[in-house]
Amino acid sequence: MTKRIAIGLSSAFWLLMALLLLLKGYSRLEFSKLSYDYFLCFVGVCFLVLGAIKGKIVLQKIAKKRVQSILASSEPVPFSVPFPPRFLALIFCMMGLGIVIKNLPLPLSYLGFFDFALALALFLGSLPYWQARKLEGEKDVDEETL
Repeated sequence: MTKRIAIGLSSAFWLLMALLLLLKGYSRLEFSKLSYDYFLCFVGVCFLVLGAIKGKIVLQKIAKKRVQSILASSEPVPFSVPFPPRFLALIFCMMGLGIVIKNLPLPLSYLGFFDFALALALFLGSLPYWQARKLEGEKDVDEETL
């Protein structure tokens, strides 16, 4: 696959996971309690802030490393470059953590906010892929015009 396709596939994967978590969180939230319970609103805001921090600090760092390795590789880019074994192990660990948290005796609204926070983190983490894809596209346009 080309570098542009590898970056696009990686960004689509991150955004698909974010969308699935967003839908899952939406289905878990109990909106009737949100308007009456200020503590629940505070917890929701805390979850979203933590998700934004995780996305900006941790996941964007991972995504930037993946983008750099894709851009440094020669074409055709093997599947193991955008999705190396360590990255896949991280994904499976996060899935396992999600299963453990799902089985904890927590209110559905907390689980919904947790899913929203992870969705926000994944969305913010995917931004380096989109920036690299845009830059790669501009590079292709410049090469064609020369």
